[in-house]
Amino acid sequence: MLCNTSIVIFFILICISSKVNSRLLLKSSNTFEEVKVGLDSLSGSVVAYGDFNSDKFTDVFVLDSTLQKLSVYLWQANSTTFEHLKTADIDVSKDSLYIVNVIPNDFNYDGRLDVLIMATKQKSDKPNNELIMRLYKGKQNSFDEYIQVPSSMNIQPTLIDFYGNMHPNLIGYPYSNVTNTYNLHVWKFNSTKVEIEPISIKDTEKGKEICKISLPHSNAFIDLDGDCLSDLFVTCENGTYEIWKNTVDKGFVFSRSGQLPNNVGPISFADMDGDGTIDMVFYEWISTGSAWSKKKEWNLHIVYNKQIPLCSKDVETNCRSVHDLCSADDKYEFDFNLEGDGHIKIPIKAPIQYDNLYDKANIPIPIRIGDINMDGYPDIILSISETTKPIEIYQSVPCNTKLGCNENATKANRRTLLYSEHSKVLNRRQNIRSAAFMDIEENGTVDILLFGEQEADKRVYTVVNNLHNDAFFMKTITLNGACSSICSNNEKYSPFGVNYIGSTYKFTVIDLVGQKRANQVAQLSQSNYNALQTPYCLFGLGRTNSYIEELFVGVSRRTQKHYNVYSGMIPNSQLIIIPYQQENGDTSSWQLKQFINPSEYVPYVFISLVSTIVILIIITLLLQFLEKREDELEKKRALHIINFDAF
Repeated sequence: MLCNTSIVIFFILICISSKVNSRLLLKSSNTFEEVKVGLDSLSGSVVAYGDFNSDKFTDVFVLDSTLQKLSVYLWQANSTTFEHLKTADIDVSKDSLYIVNVIPNDFNYDGRLDVLIMATKQKSDKPNNELIMRLYKGKQNSFDEYIQVPSSMNIQPTLIDFYGNMHPNLIGYPYSNVTNTYNLHVWKFNSTKVEIEPISIKDTEKGKEICKISLPHSNAFIDLDGDCLSDLFVTCENGTYEIWKNTVDKGFVFSRSGQLPNNVGPISFADMDGDGTIDMVFYEWISTGSAWSKKKEWNLHIVYNKQIPLCSKDVETNCRSVHDLCSADDKYEFDFNLEGDGHIKIPIKAPIQYDNLYDKANIPIPIRIGDINMDGYPDIILSISETTKPIEIYQSVPCNTKLGCNENATKANRRTLLYSEHSKVLNRRQNIRSAAFMDIEENGTVDILLFGEQEADKRVYTVVNNLHNDAFFMKTITLNGACSSICSNNEKYSPFGVNYIGSTYKFTVIDLVGQKRANQVAQLSQSNYNALQTPYCLFGLGRTNSYIEELFVGVSRRTQKHYNVYSGMIPNSQLIIIPYQQENGDTSSWQLKQFINPSEYVPYVFISLVSTIVILIIITLLLQFLEKREDELEKKRALHIINFDAF
């Protein structure tokens, strides 16, 4: 019995160990390291992410250097490489089109990943040019024939859930070759066709109508007032921004507007200081010097979202309870005053403004955000106009006056960004133009894709994050609720690859000193201008000795209860939330799947357990041998006594 049990345990441990060992072999430690995963020989660039075959591994969409062929590369966990799915190529060269944006999403709401391409007939950024769109319905291993989508003006339409029913829509300006009119419309998708109809986003009570969208824009579908229901953020042609609050009964109503700095670049969003609110991150330039020798001075800006604080022993009134994180703060604000406590300015070198992959289409390179050290505070990666050192990582650090923060920001526990020495590893190759984050092996680390050029071809290089972080992470993905864990549509398949937009996560963590703080994370808030956001959310928890007490998950469904709460989530795991519910149903039908991530220490635990089992077996056999020998001696003594008595 003992031997049989030991054999079973032994084989179980071998299975666990083999799963952990099927990872990339790295030479260096505590740094970034370039590896080959099947993308380095391509002539093109990664333009989108998505789980195309629904195997819970993220695949990549690669656009070739001519901008006319889109390919799908599937991640193979066993061989740790990306492999070309030849049955899912999209080629528009016969129509002389140039692809300028790719949006993977479940547009026909069947639980499978589709692809929407935006293309032009000429590489130009003129707003009155035609932006041609096609929808390719996915079948997890190939595409159906495309559906022609009504064209728009060259201001890329914004992907949102306009009707609050978990279905994706586009809002923007349809193309007209007769008059250059900019009337807002919505694109509605179904299984066979795409329709557009005029809409009016306005607030009659406040006498406000949505502004004309800028070109390019930084529109986002993201929760900014803290109620876990994604709002609409719009950048306007006149240099302002508008926030339209998403409500259950009235749809989008006007909430806030403000003036952006002159010469502002793309705007990205993240909870930069870990206070449970979404902040703005962008760069801008100003002219300095005399009229004869003008220079551009570049600065990175973090504008913090100021909301009511988390309730604590020190703050008991006018605060947000840890058990009610999805309560709205209607008085939230973005304070652009540099003398206040909510605006940080960081001097930087001149960034690369446009992605040269798209030539004269002038597609901006956004600030890409990810937590490389899993401390719970997002870091950023920038593309700099330097030939030898074009990529710079800026890590989040606490504010102090020595780092350029004012006293108000320091007292408010704001964070700033500081150049990281890890940037040097990313600049060993020449002609790198931009970078993006991705968890390649699905092991809870923020890896980096580098996009460069070699002669006339574009290249992709993969850099794996091998930093030793004494911190935990959580990885989450919310599906669109098209079906439960298994879809049945003439065939059975899993709905894991849908790239649902607009999900919100809010949670609290307790650090090692017992201090509790809140965090907010947004899933796929931006989809335009090569945003390259992952379909999942990977966020650091820092050094904590506890579970996530309560995780709030919000979706864009306009019902009174549009979020759910999950308790006791285990760190270093992946959560899949399936918000499936019947019509007029509630959140009790939602499903949660949790997958524990094997630790890098599992091989050592395996060796220890095997060694312990072997030692125990040896001890057991030795004791058994000694016991048997003692029994034999006892029998001989008893036999000797009997013989003596008989004599």
